[in-house]
Amino acid sequence: MAVRLRVDQLTVMRRQSAAIDRLELQIDGAELVALVGPNGAGKTTLLRTLSGLIAPQQGSITLLGTDITHLAPEERVKRGLVHVPEGRRLFGALSVAENLELGCWCHGDRDLGRVLGWLPELQSLLEQPAGSLSTAEAQLCAVGRALAANPAVLLIDEISLGLAPAAASRLFSLLPELVSTGMAVLFVEQDVGRALSVADRVYALDRGRVVAAGPPGELLVHKAFRDFELGG
Repeated sequence: MAVRLRVDQLTVMRRQSAAIDRLELQIDGAELVALVGPNGAGKTTLLRTLSGLIAPQQGSITLLGTDITHLAPEERVKRGLVHVPEGRRLFGALSVAENLELGCWCHGDRDLGRVLGWLPELQSLLEQPAGSLSTAEAQLCAVGRALAANPAVLLIDEISLGLAPAAASRLFSLLPELVSTGMAVLFVEQDVGRALSVADRVYALDRGRVVAAGPPGELLVHKAFRDFELGG
């Protein structure tokens, strides 16, 4: 199986301490992989480093066999690594359609049919300013904009943050659909139980390090993960 994304010995320094400490991570093909951990564990820093928003001090990032460690964020998008950031970062004055079309810039095809096939809820919102959307609608729009870039690897930070249970469930139901089309998804989720219920594999982070990793069933009996989850 071809490795989709590989992270080797990644280290990111913040205020003279390691926010990410020699981290190793791998995604094999089309997988749904969760990142869990307490606040400050390094989850958001890791995604921002993978997408090129933060430069690491050590280590490498390989996408589809190519080293992208020093590529600019827009070059990573062109190569298939797309990030839905925490806070969504929509252009509020632009319409939903215009926000989605911005996701198409890397391949020049503005046909949104595929995105609307995944997220039909956006069809009735296309002419609405993104700044007027509800929290749930804004998250759908942010995910849709990323999908418009046709990612090989989709990164989603804090996927259910601020969402009502029904809206969160809608997004979580979408993730296996994306993977079934050949996409790899790496997502951050605070709700460990929900993450384990949908992910193929899980990485548990604490203080910038992986403390446990593996399929959900294995992690549930992994002492390091149980200690981590219980705060022990």
